[in-house]
Amino acid sequence: MKYFSSLLFVLLLMLASFTPRSEYMRGDVDQNGQVTIGDVTCLIDYLLNGTWGDEPATPYDEYQRGDVDQNGQVTIGDVTFLIDYLLSGEWPEENQPETETFTVNGVTFKMVFVEGGTFTMGNNDYNDEKPAHQVTLSNYSIGETEVTQELWVALMGSNPSQFTGMQRPLEQFDWEKMLSFISKLNELTGKNFRMPTEAEWEYAARGGNRSQGYLYAGSDNIDEVAWIWQNIPSQSSGNEGYGTQPVATKTPNELGLYDMSGNVTEYVSDFYGKYSNGAQTNPVGPVNGNMHAYRGGCWLSYPFLCRVSYRSHYVPYDNDDAGSFGFRLAFDDENSPKFRLSKTVVTVKAGESETVNILNGIGNYSVTDGTTFASSTISGNNLTVTGNRKGFSTVYVTDNSTGAITVLQVLVLKASS
Repeated sequence: MKYFSSLLFVLLLMLASFTPRSEYMRGDVDQNGQVTIGDVTCLIDYLLNGTWGDEPATPYDEYQRGDVDQNGQVTIGDVTFLIDYLLSGEWPEENQPETETFTVNGVTFKMVFVEGGTFTMGNNDYNDEKPAHQVTLSNYSIGETEVTQELWVALMGSNPSQFTGMQRPLEQFDWEKMLSFISKLNELTGKNFRMPTEAEWEYAARGGNRSQGYLYAGSDNIDEVAWIWQNIPSQSSGNEGYGTQPVATKTPNELGLYDMSGNVTEYVSDFYGKYSNGAQTNPVGPVNGNMHAYRGGCWLSYPFLCRVSYRSHYVPYDNDDAGSFGFRLAFDDENSPKFRLSKTVVTVKAGESETVNILNGIGNYSVTDGTTFASSTISGNNLTVTGNRKGFSTVYVTDNSTGAITVLQVLVLKASS
């Protein structure tokens, strides 16, 4: 009896220390209870020989032991994945930026959360890009890709693009229709989508607080991250592969954003203006102008124009004959204390008005109208915009207590007949 009890005790200890195969530690390829460089060697041996060193390979083993990246197969990619883990101490997908997925009229797109921070904007080596200056941004989200033709058609019905393809970026859009598109998107989603500011665009292109300091958005090798003239499939007009390319077909940058360099040049919400030396917080650009800043370079560009600091300007109301201009969406973090409005875009008819709320302001506001197409007044925390005549305008609201400025885009339609 005493012998039997001792045997039972030993068996219980063995069972207690037994780890079922279904609970193997991820990355513990050699099954020794820890993840080390030895697991990399074990995995490479398996890829070379087709069997594990300790037993014949089985379908279960192939999935559980070698499929480190959990994509259903064992490849050299699992070796890279495991090495990345050993170097960083976390699995790559655990360090990915937060995304939010939207589906509108059957079309799905993603927005990537960008944690705010302070960075150096500009480049002192080039006139249009200097002086380099410090910019601090609040949290926001930005489109994983440019606005696609698929998303535009889902809301607007027609496709103005020269190089058609539902997964290609939208181009040759009318500025007024762009505001109408954003307004419709906001109605359908309940969000406050807008265009990114120039500062937000550059911060995101640089990789935000994950930046590795690359020359282009995500790499120092332009061919890895950008569709430009030297690498599009064809340089002959009319041939397949000429022009824009499907979005998200190059490597993303540190934030998981695609095509921040190349494919289509992207308009931002700012009017173009020279930089100033002083540090800025959530800058919105000049309060008036007729040319908007654009960023990123396009399929017609050479590498120089695709640098993260490169900037230029154009009158966006002119026709985009080359099919090279697009835009990307953004929206504010609703939990941020950033000074902003309850709407980013309003659509009013000439002779009619709409009121939006001022959020997170301290008080003592002033307002500047970018054009004469609309006029604005402030009463308390309410901004009232009146359409004067068909066109569009930008309204700048300043909290005089802090100097913070927020922006409202206004689309004025024809008066009711």
